[in-house]
Amino acid sequence: MAATSSLAPKNSRTSDSSAADLLAAAELDDQKALAKSDAAVSASEAPAPAGDENIDPVEQFFAALYTTLAGGLPAWTVSGDIDDAAAKKFRKQHRRSLEDLCAMAADVDPQQARAFRKLLKRATRRDGKPTTEKHGVPKPAAAYHCEAGGFSILRTDWSRGAAELAVDWSQPDLRWEFRVGKTQLFAGISSPEVSLAGKLLAVAGPWEEVCWESNVDVDYLELEIALEAGVRLQRQFVLTRRDGLLYVADAVLMPAASEVSAVLRVPVAGGVDILATEETRELLLCAGKQRALVIPPLCGEWRTDRRGGELGCTEGELQLTATLPQARALYLPLVVVYDRKRAKRECTWRRLTVGEDLQLVAADKAAGFRIQIGDEHWLGYRSLTERANRTVFGVNLQTNFLLSRFTTEGESEPLVEIDH
Repeated sequence: MAATSSLAPKNSRTSDSSAADLLAAAELDDQKALAKSDAAVSASEAPAPAGDENIDPVEQFFAALYTTLAGGLPAWTVSGDIDDAAAKKFRKQHRRSLEDLCAMAADVDPQQARAFRKLLKRATRRDGKPTTEKHGVPKPAAAYHCEAGGFSILRTDWSRGAAELAVDWSQPDLRWEFRVGKTQLFAGISSPEVSLAGKLLAVAGPWEEVCWESNVDVDYLELEIALEAGVRLQRQFVLTRRDGLLYVADAVLMPAASEVSAVLRVPVAGGVDILATEETRELLLCAGKQRALVIPPLCGEWRTDRRGGELGCTEGELQLTATLPQARALYLPLVVVYDRKRAKRECTWRRLTVGEDLQLVAADKAAGFRIQIGDEHWLGYRSLTERANRTVFGVNLQTNFLLSRFTTEGESEPLVEIDH
């Protein structure tokens, strides 16, 4: 299991913490079985509707191809549990499976055969350029979303160092992994954990899609699951292409006010060290040369400030906890700075006041925050009620969710803005 080490002050950080291995034995057994499979297509069979034996070869090809992450292995494969020889054999088998699926897709749609082969080449060779403002959206598209199969792939581009987030939401125990290039930072299961008046709520339904958006700046996925007592939990994933940020958040929405607490668990991959500071709440993830900074923007930056919740690490997973004594909603966001150059810079953040009709908005109605890394600034906002005309940090909003960056001229430039 990973140990949490104390860091020196922000200008002199050192580490002596050990590696982490989070995944449960049951999941490891499943992954071992997957590694021995000749098909090695992981979730690629999921897109077909239940009971339909005639899987669309084109959709099957897309699913298998897009769920292939850096290193040539399918998503949710525990590569650390396979020795080098087995992994090499597995990659070859999986590559042959992709080539066979590509040929089947080309037979079904001959007019797109060339495009299929181009996609296969780009995805397996990883010879695409990193996303920049000049290059725009990656071509072919690097992200993939399958509502019928219950899985989504958020990916910045087709370069070797691309950031990739794979989310399998076909079961209540949501399974996801995040990697930058070949370095895996998160991997495992993250189940809903919400309590009302001290009682843990059971899941009352499956995950359902709320919103999927892929544009020049971000890939955005929002899911919802029903819990007991009419409570709903909405989970957001935002992967930015050029800003080096991964945003993960849970919104707990309730039909009536009550004492509410929730825990957002982030499963850390094996081989990742988790470093903490003594004075402030950010955490630093280290895996080889890769660095990632984890910020809880609604918590007080200084540990002496008890408002907003707590970010900690227990047995190889990050845990963001928050409680409100009497509320109808609760919001728990995390920002992961995965760009290793940005992750080394000084950071600060503040919870912001949200205003409506010249009145302060309560924490269970809306949340706003600002993050600064070096000389770069970002703004976040989430409404926990119906949309309303509100103001945060001088920005007037009539939207449900906003993540924006500030330009050098001080203007708020939206990365993603969601209305629903």
